[in-house]
Amino acid sequence: EQNKIILMNERAKATETGDKNAEMFTSGTFVSKSNGYEFVPMKGGRWHILWHPNKNNKYIAGTDPIQFNSSSKDGSDFVTSVKNMDLERYDAFYVGRLDDPETVENELSAGLRYYNNATNMIEIEMGGTIVNMHKKNGNIDLVADSPHLLGVKFTHLPYNKGFKKKAFGETGAGYVLSYFRKHWDKIWYKRIIDEAFKWGTGANLDIIDAMSATEIHHNNYNEKNKKYKENPNEVITFYAIENGQKVLKTIKVMK
Repeated sequence: EQNKIILMNERAKATETGDKNAEMFTSGTFVSKSNGYEFVPMKGGRWHILWHPNKNNKYIAGTDPIQFNSSSKDGSDFVTSVKNMDLERYDAFYVGRLDDPETVENELSAGLRYYNNATNMIEIEMGGTIVNMHKKNGNIDLVADSPHLLGVKFTHLPYNKGFKKKAFGETGAGYVLSYFRKHWDKIWYKRIIDEAFKWGTGANLDIIDAMSATEIHHNNYNEKNKKYKENPNEVITFYAIENGQKVLKTIKVMK
């Protein structure tokens, strides 16, 4: 049903613009300005923008990387998905297949800065090159910390950044399925649905894998926030002697 709605909207956009290949997103790139980054529409641009950022919203991202300088990419794309956490909506995607990690890092960082400095959860085995490039270029703050609250099997990584590939399995897939069930009406990027129909066939699911990384990031954030909200202060009780009497005292220790 959602696929039909997207196709109808694309058809309406094509009629309006005269472009029979029109899609719901605008492709383009970013240029650096004195006050930040500006999006420039460009045919074939690797950034696909559905909604531009709202300064009052929080954004996060997740990346399914590829191995650079390798002939064994098997048709895979380097994909980053950007999610509006407040609206539970995927607002932008970075999709490409370049062998130049410097260019990818520059383009990726520009987009993440544009989306209110969104932190990006990266699968580290294939994504180590990009993490190192982020560090070299002073953008390591854009790489999300390892999701420790989801279990140690996803961590023990250099720099305490990113996650292990095994999280793409049951955990990441489960989070994406949960997102589909709860927020199917917020999906406006047709390739998400195209890949969903290929789930379990062995086909490349680069968009869904990037969403898996993003959902791991979001769930880790929620779990951490929930833990803090449930018990923001640790209460310690102890006995003290006051005026020769034993008195029970309590203190709160901020976490």
